[in-house]
Amino acid sequence: RPIITEPSTSREAFDWLLGEVKRRVDTPGAQHPYIVVVIDEVSDLMAVDREYYENAFTLIAEAADKTGIHLYMGTSRPSTYIYTDKLRQAIGGRVVFTTASEIDSITMLEKPGAEQLSGYGEMIFKPYHGSETVKIQTPYASDEEVVRVADFWRNQGK
Repeated sequence: RPIITEPSTSREAFDWLLGEVKRRVDTPGAQHPYIVVVIDEVSDLMAVDREYYENAFTLIAEAADKTGIHLYMGTSRPSTYIYTDKLRQAIGGRVVFTTASEIDSITMLEKPGAEQLSGYGEMIFKPYHGSETVKIQTPYASDEEVVRVADFWRNQGK
């Protein structure tokens, strides 16, 4: 699908995606291509219709292993209104960069620590099936480097 930039127009895409989840669950054992959904700011969608998107994200995340449909969700507002208990239960694997407060760290990781990160590529990783977190240093990539790499991969099929 084309990139969706307006939260108000994302409902149609999620309705289709939820139908695809159901179709794939109903056809166990069949090979399906992976679908990766990247949501840059979850809070924008939750502001439009919190109940719908909370249920949609939960269903998709819980069926990810069976369906090959995976969510990568980001937010700059790690509040419990956005990252609810229901979502925390469904979405196990997490990457957390510097948070503004200890409360934000606890919201995302169930423990403090992310508020003390340096902000220069430091992150805390919580594995999908693990309860222990790991502090990691990520490599830096400038905006120019990201564009160069994206252009390279975009032109590979041509």
